[in-house]
Amino acid sequence: MSSKTKTIIITVIFLAVLIIPFPADDEYLRIHIKEGAPEGYGLFYATADNPEPSAETFIEGRDDHEEGEITFDLDAGLEDKITVVRLDFPVSDELIALDGIYASSAGIVRSRWSVAETFNEKNIAFVNDAQVQPIPSKEIVYISVTGEDPFIVFNEDVSRQLTGHFSHKLLTKICVLGLIALGIFFYGKDMFRQSDK
Repeated sequence: MSSKTKTIIITVIFLAVLIIPFPADDEYLRIHIKEGAPEGYGLFYATADNPEPSAETFIEGRDDHEEGEITFDLDAGLEDKITVVRLDFPVSDELIALDGIYASSAGIVRSRWSVAETFNEKNIAFVNDAQVQPIPSKEIVYISVTGEDPFIVFNEDVSRQLTGHFSHKLLTKICVLGLIALGIFFYGKDMFRQSDK
């Protein structure tokens, strides 16, 4: 096989790995709770097909008492479809303190946000039965839950940011290409040839 042919084959393989789309992995949106109820959180989302909250667009938060986190599992099929996010809080008269929010997919943290910035008044479209007080200097937000149906609706920009981190396995692609490159490098080399005495 000529050197030119080998180069063409290798180039085609590399391009195929880069271009062929890998299916998206689920996204996990996680919120860290510093103080307050560790369970009873929910997330409603709106799409073009389902613009109103319903049982079909509800995700129950999974509570992790050890980590002090609530996790919302976003199915990969929701990629680029969510337009608005509504975060529901436990029905209890108490003060909740949140000090972390991030998204992960395919086992990798894809993005972290400032809770004080995320829960800033300019990023919230509507608040029901709750009062929101971000403290940027402490990187924390206090939410006073006061009624029977406490929730926050984020505006479209923030909603899309929070739900736009589905992994397409770019790291996996890089690893595959790295292995191919190593194979090419060692191709034809007799690694176990004994030196002449």
